[in-house]
This record gives sequence, C-alpha cells and structure tokens, in this order.
Amino acid sequence: MCGICYLIKTKFILLIFGEVRKGNNHFDISAVISSCIDWNKSENELITSLIDFRNGYLSNFKAFNWNVLKESLALWFTRGILALFINNGVNEATSNYVELTIRRKTKLDRILKNNFL
Repeated sequence: MCGICYLIKTKFILLIFGEVRKGNNHFDISAVISSCIDWNKSENELITSLIDFRNGYLSNFKAFNWNVLKESLALWFTRGILALFINNGVNEATSNYVELTIRRKTKLDRILKNNFL
C-alpha cells in the first residue's frame, strides 16, 4: 500500500492507494483533484487551488501536461458515472448524481481551457 501526503495551507491530506500504477500519472492526478477539490469555491479560488496543487506536485514529482490532465479527468469522470450506474442502477438518485458530476466536469473543463490550455 502506498500513499501521498499533501499540506495545503493549514489542511493536511493523506491519500492511501491500494494499488500503484506505473506509467502515465495523469489518471491518478485526476482522482486526487476530483476527490479533493472544494466544489463550493468560486472559479478564481479553484484556479488558485489548481495552481497550488500543480506547484506542490512539481516540487515532488515529474511534470505533468494540462492537456493530458484534461483528457484524464474526462476518463475519470466517465469511469465514475459508469461504475455508479453498474453498481446502483439507473434511478432518480443516480441520475441526479450524474447530472451533478457532469456539471462539475464542465466547470473544470472551462477552467482548464480558459486558464491552463
């Protein structure tokens, strides 16, 4: 088992993974960003959070590409939607959560396109 630790301002985040993938790291970054982002923040605050995350990541790991990250986020969100439907079926609750997920993905896409690509 491995983990990643981040210190973001006054908040300490420990992510523990049950498996480690070799190769492209963007899918793991997508999981971290989509799971840890505060969706209630304004777009400017989210931009700052993404810049802080990138700077922290680059200080410890290899560089990443915003375009590849955008593609990986799309894959991550799609994978999550499919897993939700497969495990819980298509019903009002899952459909509402999928709509929320799509809104979040669209928001991240817009932020990445307008500020990092």
